[in-house]
Amino acid sequence: GKSAEIISLKGYFNYCRSINKGLSMRNKKDKYVLFLNDDVTFTKERDIHRLKTTLVKEGWACVGPFINYNPNRHDSTWPKEKSSLGFIPKSSGAIRTNLPVSGSCSLWDLEWLSRIGKLDEKFGEGWGMDEADLCLRAIRLGARYGRQDSVAINHIMHATLGEEFTRYTGPAHMKSLNY
Repeated sequence: GKSAEIISLKGYFNYCRSINKGLSMRNKKDKYVLFLNDDVTFTKERDIHRLKTTLVKEGWACVGPFINYNPNRHDSTWPKEKSSLGFIPKSSGAIRTNLPVSGSCSLWDLEWLSRIGKLDEKFGEGWGMDEADLCLRAIRLGARYGRQDSVAINHIMHATLGEEFTRYTGPAHMKSLNY
């Protein structure tokens, strides 16, 4: 876009509340929204365009990129199958999946988000699982989604909230898992 606005919300940081506030202020003509954490960078120019092209071509509700493993961040309690640990093989293009698209970077079709509804802010009281909830609700409504592996991001895992807060077996993540 050509403009940006910074919005401050009172109270404790809640990712889901922040996303919901941003969505409530969007232009009604917008067709897509990019969820993008502050610790994410794209690896190539026009990557956002490639995500949009995939979203439209595949008719998906959302699409995410391949997440490059960051060897400088490590939490031994994370399951090996998490893409952030580098165990998911990279394909050459779009791949349909039922695994949740990572909330660190995902492009959503706003018509689907309108059908699905707001992010559940209860997940924002802990850490994580908000994207799993959103993707499960999308599937229940008949949505499909996936990754575009020709687009990759570097994600400095857990830089936003800190490694101690975001431990897989830590109290914040367990709160969201239990919820």
